[in-house]
Amino acid sequence: MTSRRFWIVLLLSMGLVGLELLWTRIFAAEFFYTFAFLILSLAVLGLGVGALLNRLSERLRDRWRPEALLFLAAFAALVGPPLILRLGLEFGILFRSPKQVLLLLLALLILSLPYVAGGAALARIFRERSAEMPRLYMADLSGAGMGVGLAVLLMNGIGVPAGAVLVTVPLALSAWFAAGRFRLVYVALWGLIAVTGVFSGPLLQIPRRELGPVIHERWDALGRVKVQRMSPEYWNLNIDNVANSPVLRFDGDYKGERAKQARFLFEVKTLMEGRGRFTVASLGAGGGTEVYQALLAGAAEVHAVEVNPAINDMLVNGFLSEFTGRIYSDPRVRVVSEDGRAYLRRFRDHFDVIISSSSNTFAAMASGSFALCEDYLFTTEAFADYYRALAPGGLLLMEHQFYIPRAASEALDALTDLGVEDPMSHLAVYELPQRRRKILVMRKGALDGEILNRIVEPLTPENFDQLRLLYPPQEGTGGNLVERILTEG
Repeated sequence: MTSRRFWIVLLLSMGLVGLELLWTRIFAAEFFYTFAFLILSLAVLGLGVGALLNRLSERLRDRWRPEALLFLAAFAALVGPPLILRLGLEFGILFRSPKQVLLLLLALLILSLPYVAGGAALARIFRERSAEMPRLYMADLSGAGMGVGLAVLLMNGIGVPAGAVLVTVPLALSAWFAAGRFRLVYVALWGLIAVTGVFSGPLLQIPRRELGPVIHERWDALGRVKVQRMSPEYWNLNIDNVANSPVLRFDGDYKGERAKQARFLFEVKTLMEGRGRFTVASLGAGGGTEVYQALLAGAAEVHAVEVNPAINDMLVNGFLSEFTGRIYSDPRVRVVSEDGRAYLRRFRDHFDVIISSSSNTFAAMASGSFALCEDYLFTTEAFADYYRALAPGGLLLMEHQFYIPRAASEALDALTDLGVEDPMSHLAVYELPQRRRKILVMRKGALDGEILNRIVEPLTPENFDQLRLLYPPQEGTGGNLVERILTEG
């Protein structure tokens, strides 16, 4: 009997912790990244509420045996995600629609149910066998650790949809161990779980209007990555339904017509004229556009730094390798699956150009990476790292939709803290109104007018509607927000 209770607790803890991780991955991708935080909170709350109900309700203790509670936890864990994804939640009108508020409350109840039932079952076992607490507590901790490993293995091995089903198997097994002579009921549940796993993919997707036809998809522990066909020459890499990174067709001929016609946001080739050998780092390389651009510009070495290894695998020898002309197999390219800032800190040499596009930050936000921590790409310390990683005369080119005013302020603070003479002369900010983008430039050396005219394209009155300089301000942009931040604090 003691051995059976040990396995019940271990399996229950394994299933509930594994479920937490799978559910954060599902709902962060399908709804918002803050759902990662919500799932963790509801899990802790649910376990406590279940234990409290077991303490306060004699009816619960008398009528709900542990195996019934465990069965309920397994069943709720199995059917919860498909139900919630089909409730029709519309967060854009949440505070204007009583119906949407009720649907959200129903979703919270469904999300809490496995943990309430599991918490009640766990409290029942602990209450009845308090003399065995050291052994049972060891089972609880061991199961929690195993649940983390199980969740990661399932997500990376068979994908999130099937993993979300199979992670409930430990819950079903805990009910099976507790059931005694009624184990056939739980064998049937286990079979239902296995069969449902085959069809789980469509059940865990909200019908949505895609930017283009989805021709490839991978959903693992780090993100849900879709490849969308936009045109014969251009595909889109979509990450967690929020971040987008372009993928350009290339035939491998660096002197061919396709290479000559390629156009990019930054003019790396023009910027590096006169340098016989230069090195480029692409932070958040995504679909490899900056890598492609650096190779066309004649870079001697290109570091493609992307935190999601599945994306790098697609470009090295996977689904995207042929479409991109196998640029990631070029001997000049070093493929790195790592956080960009961490890689810059440990890299022993220097870069002539560091490019950071908005795809990396949005992807991290979508995946839930910022639910429990700050975004460390735009801190004062981060810009100090970027500056140290630049070679003399090197350039940081950072593009983003929203964060550039903040980034400019942090960059100025970083240069000041490093003791750089006249730090404001090392910074420039461009605006591309038609694309709704801003570009921050930080140079290890003063920026002059010649360089400013070569970073994107010449600054002329004719293209003022497409490109303008916010700092240092050109005629017609004086008094803008970025200038005021840099000059007034």
